[in-house]
Amino acid sequence: MMKYAEVIIPLPLANTFTYGIPEAMVSFITVYSRVVVPFGKKHYYTGIVTGICDERPETHYEIKEIFVLLDEKPAIRSAQLRFWQWIASYYLCSIGEVCRAALPSGLKLASETIITANPEYEADGLLKPNEQKILDALSSTSNLSVSALERVSGLKNVFPAINSLLEKGAIGINESLKEGFRSKTETYVCLAGNMHKEEEIEAILISLKRARQQEKLLMDYLVLSGIVLIPGTAHVVLVDDPDSGKKKYRYKIESETGSIAVRPVLKKRLLTYSGIKPPVLNSLIKRGIFVLEERTVSRIESSDSGMGELSVLSDSQQRAYEEIQKSFETKDITLLHGITSSGKTEIYIHLISDALSKGMQVLYLLPEIAITTQITGRLRQVFGRRLLVYHSGFSDNERVEIWNRLLYSDEPMVILGIRSSIFLPYACLGLIIVDEEQEPSYKQQDPAPRYHARNAAMMLALEHGGKVLLGSATPSLESYLWALNGKYGLVKLEQRYGEGLLPKIDIVNVRELRRKKRMKDTLFSPLLREKIE
Repeated sequence: MMKYAEVIIPLPLANTFTYGIPEAMVSFITVYSRVVVPFGKKHYYTGIVTGICDERPETHYEIKEIFVLLDEKPAIRSAQLRFWQWIASYYLCSIGEVCRAALPSGLKLASETIITANPEYEADGLLKPNEQKILDALSSTSNLSVSALERVSGLKNVFPAINSLLEKGAIGINESLKEGFRSKTETYVCLAGNMHKEEEIEAILISLKRARQQEKLLMDYLVLSGIVLIPGTAHVVLVDDPDSGKKKYRYKIESETGSIAVRPVLKKRLLTYSGIKPPVLNSLIKRGIFVLEERTVSRIESSDSGMGELSVLSDSQQRAYEEIQKSFETKDITLLHGITSSGKTEIYIHLISDALSKGMQVLYLLPEIAITTQITGRLRQVFGRRLLVYHSGFSDNERVEIWNRLLYSDEPMVILGIRSSIFLPYACLGLIIVDEEQEPSYKQQDPAPRYHARNAAMMLALEHGGKVLLGSATPSLESYLWALNGKYGLVKLEQRYGEGLLPKIDIVNVRELRRKKRMKDTLFSPLLREKIE
């Protein structure tokens, strides 16, 4: 008996769609896994399975079968789907549009229209200029995507000419799946499997005596592979050449066990260190001395350091920090109204540290990428490898790696990002910090969903049972009103860090000065010019 799956497709469509599950997939497919499904006559899209049933649902369309199962494990979390459904309901958009905004592009395989030239086509007469441009673009390569065709031909809208050429039989059209996420790999150089004895290495060095560059490359490999004087391992020492009595670039292998334990060396590092060209390395590979090994590595920039030390808070910061903690005992949302340069960031860092110590994750939202870059260094000093940064400035592959790290790990960490960070697959979100909460950049305008990240973050925290801290020197009217009315907690930080004084502000009536002709042909008031000079 065939089983059926309900699938969200990342298109502006309100409902899920039913697909049959092929018998070969039944034992592997799971709820929330990614699948590639046909949609329409020719197109394919990546969807998310939201449910599996045994009975055929009543539909007004032909039920097709799932084309490809991409994941045997869930690609999203159940809390994420509930959050998507809330966004679709609250911001009046489809669940497909939310799915399209939430998933990184690298997780969304989709079909791409490919235009192919017909080599047997012969024109009966003159072609239109746009038609000729398309055929000229296809002359250098047999097929192009629509976007590539627009770029090569220089046409902004190629579809009228494509339709005309299709009718004439000059071109053909087919659909192909665009490649999604690809793991990053690096090439490492390793000793061949049968060369782990000191006498074998010494024999190879002797055999390479006349091939100086190959000999040097092997010896540099032994140095970079970390052979050191530790009991039970090998080490390398510079020795004299007995024939000439001079010191030469030779190494002697010594080991207490007779075996050599060496690490693989990054190919790029080995060639750079030795200054030798790749053909020399290829020769050692052909001789069976070296082998190459591809290893998957992470694109995520991380620090090897652990947690750093927290800065000591000033008296005013300590009071605000304690008031926030007390407010969180009765309120889910608290507004921190701190003047400029009062040190709100250090308070955030202490609160983040508290959440991490409890095994919780923290989302630190900022309105713009530029601000994210400025604060990353400070957070990296304190939280080290526990810090993840996520925004649209990263490549698709980098964003997929961050997504997968959060999806397959429940470890406590802090995520620093802009508004799109609310869609990540959090496991146990204990705190969300919305810095500069009054900024209009938190509002997504186009395309849908047209959500406000600050308000959506409140619902996200509620989904996880976490707390929300809004921070600003000039809070929005609505947030300040809710705080004054008691719906939010309110904490004020009115003293600058280091007891710095606030700048003196003088208000100058420019309109009155212009009326009195004291600001003729200038943008500066007399007072401002006096202070500048």
